[in-house]
Amino acid sequence: MKKYALLFVAMLAACLFTGCKVLEPRNGAVPPPTAPGETIIPDIVITPAAQLPLPKVQKAVMDAAMTRDWIPKITAPNIVRCDLSVRGKHRIVVDVLIAPDTITFRYVTSENMNYDPVKRTIHRKYEGWVRMLAMEINKEIVRVDAQK
Repeated sequence: MKKYALLFVAMLAACLFTGCKVLEPRNGAVPPPTAPGETIIPDIVITPAAQLPLPKVQKAVMDAAMTRDWIPKITAPNIVRCDLSVRGKHRIVVDVLIAPDTITFRYVTSENMNYDPVKRTIHRKYEGWVRMLAMEINKEIVRVDAQK
């Protein structure tokens, strides 16, 4: 068990400091945020800590989302839509796109998050909430892989 805990900590550290890539929109230049509390909406891409079959990754995403108080729903074989309501005041919805070697978190919609569709900016807390979900998913994937 200790071996898996050390493995998880190492993989989590690698993800946090090097492996979590943020992709910019494909259309090129992105305007900077106009207010200090805004952030540009990126696709957040992580490399899972282990390679698992699609059904196990889906289950890991579902379990991790529920652990973090997200409401997950499978909308396609490789897409899990996750909905988060914070204090009944803020709401964000992201699609978790599962590929063989990556998991991508894509913005869908939000409420009370200062979303600007022209500038593609949103409240600065959005990215942190999604990254916490990404870390929880990676943790769950490592746990499922350790049970093999």
